[in-house]
Amino acid sequence: GSAVYAGGAALGVASRTYNQAASGTFGQAIPGRSAGEALAPGEVGYLVELHENGAFRTNLGFLNTSASASAVVTVDYYDQDGVALGQRVVTLRPLEQHQENRAFTAVTAEAVTNGRARVRVSGAPVLAYASVVDNQTSDPSYLEPR
Repeated sequence: GSAVYAGGAALGVASRTYNQAASGTFGQAIPGRSAGEALAPGEVGYLVELHENGAFRTNLGFLNTSASASAVVTVDYYDQDGVALGQRVVTLRPLEQHQENRAFTAVTAEAVTNGRARVRVSGAPVLAYASVVDNQTSDPSYLEPR
């Protein structure tokens, strides 16, 4: 589900992504974030405690906050020891959102535990997030860059 609220000229959106189980629902809340919290061009953010292994998978998401300019997101992937695993570049049109599912599989076939992603932005500002999902239950955890 999601909620939309307006205060004056501002608009905010928050959502809850969930799974339906026999005993009820479980999932993750995704808080509303302002465009001011986005990674600005030239700024770097780190998503940490990421896993891509038999127990967990990691999805990374990006949202271009500009209504008029494109953004380029460069993601450098690292294992728990800081060894570089590879890089992906995503170009986002104005206001475009993109999610990389099982993000580490694009750069390595090896299992990753406690990996991290360095996110760099050029062009327009971008909101970034990670969702680490339990492979057995599909229970997710939402993470923002540090």
